[in-house]
Amino acid sequence: SRITPRPTPQAQTSHSAKGFQCPRGPPCSPRSAAQPPGSSVTVYWKVSPGDIIDCFQVYCVEDPQGAVSEEYRVTVKESYCILEDLEPDRKYKVWVMAVNYTGCSLPSDRLIFRT
Repeated sequence: SRITPRPTPQAQTSHSAKGFQCPRGPPCSPRSAAQPPGSSVTVYWKVSPGDIIDCFQVYCVEDPQGAVSEEYRVTVKESYCILEDLEPDRKYKVWVMAVNYTGCSLPSDRLIFRT
């Protein structure tokens, strides 16, 4: 499996600098939008207003994890990520963490989906 972030101009976000603190909480409610079966899934999430975010770390792993399951981590600046080349008819678990120069937020709720 391969995870590739693909930014689009309309999905980019900007954040104003108001203070120096870690993001207050995890990104909210990750959701998925499936593409053709077994190909890719777009995962997107919301950010708490006022948080200063440099990037997001997106984690993906098969669910349940098997002996050879790999955990993938992708860093993106947008509030979404396209997970590509997923295996068909498999269950995956995804979570997101917001990052700024002072640290990481707590992880978001886990999103479980099937390809």
